[in-house]
Amino acid sequence: MSQKYFVYSIKCPETKECVWVGMTTDPYERFTKHMTGAAECNGERLAWVESILAKGKKPEFTIHFWTVSKFEARVEEMRLLGEMKSLGNKLFNTIEEVDYSPFDKKPVKDQFGNVYKSVSEAARVTGCPRKGIRMTIDGTQKNTKGYIFEWTTFENLSLKVVI
Repeated sequence: MSQKYFVYSIKCPETKECVWVGMTTDPYERFTKHMTGAAECNGERLAWVESILAKGKKPEFTIHFWTVSKFEARVEEMRLLGEMKSLGNKLFNTIEEVDYSPFDKKPVKDQFGNVYKSVSEAARVTGCPRKGIRMTIDGTQKNTKGYIFEWTTFENLSLKVVI
């Protein structure tokens, strides 16, 4: 059976404001770690958890997305983090704190909204030459085989991922 990756959020039971967005392979264990302080925890977040629990309440743990692709889950985590931040939620974690280790290359986006892990991945899927993709990205040519590519960041992804 394939490993599953879950993208989740934690909301305050009083304000309904999102305070955390994350990714895990075991939602129950991860929520338990958040509630016991066993997860990597800054003092402010630990104090918040303790104050909520002292009132006899529990934060709301919601799974938003699951997949068997770690890359796709990480992209969705970035998208959800950006969305929650743009809605004014005061998050205890930020995009800068996310582990980017599954990304050995910078992601690329085409004009159709497809996101690829790297130039090599875009070339494999589209049939475009890697050199042509890079030349399109740096602006030395308008397109390659009808595709227009650009570098993308994890903060602005609300796109489908092609892997």
